[in-house]
Amino acid sequence: MSELTRLTEIINPFDNAPVLYIEQTLSTMKLAESAGEAASGTVYLAGMQTAGRGRIPGRVWEGAKNKNLLFTLVLPAAKLAVKPLSVVVGLGIALYLEKYQNLYPSIKWPNDIYINDRKIAGIIIESRKGLYNIGIGININQTEFSKNIESSATSLAIEKSNSFNLYSELENVLVQLEKTLFLDSWHKEISSRLYNIGKEVVLSIGIPGEEKKIKGVIEGIGVSGQLFLRKEGELLEIYSGEVLL
Repeated sequence: MSELTRLTEIINPFDNAPVLYIEQTLSTMKLAESAGEAASGTVYLAGMQTAGRGRIPGRVWEGAKNKNLLFTLVLPAAKLAVKPLSVVVGLGIALYLEKYQNLYPSIKWPNDIYINDRKIAGIIIESRKGLYNIGIGININQTEFSKNIESSATSLAIEKSNSFNLYSELENVLVQLEKTLFLDSWHKEISSRLYNIGKEVVLSIGIPGEEKKIKGVIEGIGVSGQLFLRKEGELLEIYSGEVLL
């Protein structure tokens, strides 16, 4: 069975908290949950997840072993300002891709990052006992994907025609996230990077398994993280759902 190992070569900007690596696990979110109390900023990093979760129940995150960044960052809720965490974390990943990789990503509401109309990263956030478990998956060195996502997924290796040191990239991501989580201009920055803004989309809303679909034009994002959708002249505020491509 895989065991947790502390990675001392990674400097964690979140209070120099431990970065803990496990070769294989069900998911880093479950790992963080089962670990109980953890120092603020603790990172659980996996080489491979066998049951990585998406935001929608039943969805899984696919990833080849030791090719991508699959991790959960644990932060106390009291330390974070009142912001829509999912899209702000998404902004952090987008800014990392811009600053460190010279790429031009978009933030697909509410929790995905796209480059050239393909998904490169996803986010899932859960709260428990005053903590946020922030689960992040970023495709780094993977160049082949399963048939059901090969036309909709991308990675750093694909976009840059290069390979990357996962530990160096994790440190870069953490540095940018630490800055972005306390960025006052987050709303403006997200608005300028919002995927499909001004375009008509189909939106799935409602309880999983009982969703309904509505069509409208994305007008922007609110300060609570809600999506503004104009449908037949009416401006709707959507707080939970999924933009379908």
